[in-house]
Amino acid sequence: MRLRAGDCALALVALVLVSPCVRGQEVTDEQIDAAIEGGVQALLKSQNVQGGWGDYPPGTPPPNANVFRHGFDVCGLMGLAYGDIDVKDERFKKAFQLVLEANVERNYVYAVRVIALCKLYPRLRPEQKELAKKRLMADVEWLFKAQASTGGWDYYGTGDGELSNTQMALLALWEATNVLRELPTDVWEKALKRYLKWQKADGGWNYGADDPVHRDMATYGSMTAAAVASLFVIREKLCPGTGCPCRNGRSLRKGREAEIDAAIERGIEWLKKNFVTDTNPGRGGSCEFWFFSSERVGLASGLKYFGTHNWYAEMAKELVNNRNRDSGWGYPSETALAIAFLAKGRAPILFNKLQFKGAWNNHPRDIATLARYVGKIKEQPIQWQVVNLDVPVEELHDAPILYISAEAALDLPEEHKKKLRQFTDTGGTVLFEASCGNYEAATWWEKTCKEVWPEWELKLVDREHPLWTADQQIKGRLPALFGASDGVRTFLFYSKVDISCPWNTEAVAGNRALFDLGCNLYMYTTDRGKLRSRLARRETGAGKKYAGQALKGGDKTTLTVARVKHGGEWYLAGNYHPWSLLAADLKQKAEVTLEERDPVPVGAEVPAGTSLLYYCGRAGSELGPDGAKWLKSYLTAGGFVFAEAVLGDQRFESALKDLTDAGLATRPLGADHPLVTGLLGSATGCNASKVAYTYSLAGERVGKPEPLLVGLFDGEKLVGLFSPFDIMYAQMGCKAFGSRGYAAEDARALATNLALYLTSR
Repeated sequence: MRLRAGDCALALVALVLVSPCVRGQEVTDEQIDAAIEGGVQALLKSQNVQGGWGDYPPGTPPPNANVFRHGFDVCGLMGLAYGDIDVKDERFKKAFQLVLEANVERNYVYAVRVIALCKLYPRLRPEQKELAKKRLMADVEWLFKAQASTGGWDYYGTGDGELSNTQMALLALWEATNVLRELPTDVWEKALKRYLKWQKADGGWNYGADDPVHRDMATYGSMTAAAVASLFVIREKLCPGTGCPCRNGRSLRKGREAEIDAAIERGIEWLKKNFVTDTNPGRGGSCEFWFFSSERVGLASGLKYFGTHNWYAEMAKELVNNRNRDSGWGYPSETALAIAFLAKGRAPILFNKLQFKGAWNNHPRDIATLARYVGKIKEQPIQWQVVNLDVPVEELHDAPILYISAEAALDLPEEHKKKLRQFTDTGGTVLFEASCGNYEAATWWEKTCKEVWPEWELKLVDREHPLWTADQQIKGRLPALFGASDGVRTFLFYSKVDISCPWNTEAVAGNRALFDLGCNLYMYTTDRGKLRSRLARRETGAGKKYAGQALKGGDKTTLTVARVKHGGEWYLAGNYHPWSLLAADLKQKAEVTLEERDPVPVGAEVPAGTSLLYYCGRAGSELGPDGAKWLKSYLTAGGFVFAEAVLGDQRFESALKDLTDAGLATRPLGADHPLVTGLLGSATGCNASKVAYTYSLAGERVGKPEPLLVGLFDGEKLVGLFSPFDIMYAQMGCKAFGSRGYAAEDARALATNLALYLTSR
């Protein structure tokens, strides 16, 4: 079993800087999917009739590799586990049974078996769980007893060992604590001494064996990454709840973890300086262990970048480009490591934690623990990430929620405040906490909200807010949250009191509401949708569904649109600038210029050349008789009106009365209407005859794939369009809880058809 050079684990938080983006994504989520499936199929093809994968052929490197009895078998099972094979698959059952019954000898084989069984455990049937737990208990007991008094492990559990075997044993024991009981703390204490002793002057680690051959060898990548990840594991176990409890508005800082933090930071600096993807730096050879170990650090620290390197995107690209569809990545051990790297690293990110100048990480395990809790409840892997406000806004959208925890006023420059506004204006949500209930932080945030979001007031989130029931039913005493809503969604949540210490200390008992709040934020901010994988593109109207459809404008090359400023909620979604996104699309794909003018109050003169009046709202409108005459005059002069219920709010359907009062007739447009098919005379749009819907509308529209559009007619002339379902907000790809609208791509297609229709009208 070629496990000399490092391994994998999940852990928690690092106090290090995140570098801004300098590289684009060069591998797609679809390619990751195909690579994982290819690896799983390669393992299944090479599986023998007994259900395993045999051993290394005698004489192959490393020397005496054939003594790793069942090494390939446990690795094969691990690969299938991370590849999410169906546990009902007969091929899996054979491998599972073989591995359970295997008589193993070496530390690595014990450890990988533990890792595989822990990964599988939540998906196993009750009888399988019973067998797996029995095996786990026995293997953990072996690993526990095999640790040397000096803190390390060797192959057989008989000597002082080295850091390669040590990191693997620690990883297995950490994984096991997620299924079994906690281990005595002296396991972690002894291992910590070993790692601190063996860190070299350059911040890295070597093999860590105290013999003439290995003692003075150079530091190298996989072992350094594995050591850093192991320190995260040790830190979690020995220093739980760092920063808590709060005292007088401040976090309680302990002295013990400072030494661990310093070692971690020095190790990460080594990884930044030596990052490559074509070899194991400082060591050479295959990359799978180096990648696997680096992922441990990336997930544990929340770092997206090692220096300027987007570690997952770059390493995934290397694996995807160099995989063999017929034989995986080489030996079953290498294939298993590659599958695990790709599968673990792609896990979606729910929270970005903001790193700012000053103490940004007073409760270092808060959001990591909350993400883990949400992942268990939702039965999916969920990660978190550290960001700063120097990155492009699009990178802030790696997660739907930006979490900020502060115990003092922040020194945010104006450009960073603008970026916060851009983030919320493009669909992001901010969660701010005055850590430890710090008065200075709370006062600063309230003042900042007035500067950044002056249009909206912070108000107490009342008991009727959907946040409390979006997923988990949070009852009883609710957390006292404040929020700011633009009428479309609550885009900002704020707690004056500390809510992160329970997360940081994993104190679920007695604080269940605060943990379930994480689940509800997930559902609220995504409108019950799925989080996207790490490399998946953020959903916008410019997606793949209509990519092959060529657009063409009509005789008019310039269009102008203006909102109708009426007595109802005419301004809703105005801060999201939906027309500007559509305009950019039209300019690129159809060479049509779309300009948005200032809102036009009812009764005011409509500027000459206004192609479209956009008449929208939620609760209703108040055109009145004079407004109806005003609108009819504009339409008679050749204008066009687009009326829309923002978020598909059914209350705005009362606007149809205003339109009929203007003397307009209403008729549904069928699936064969040009505004649906995109056959627009001299213009060509999208064929949107089959559409998808948002969560809240999908059940209502089962069996109705065609869009529902109502034509507004002056006699036989089409002079307007009414949509009872949301189009303009939806086409941005933004999410609003409870929205009744079209899927983003379909909404963009319908909006495009409307615009192109006007160019040929």
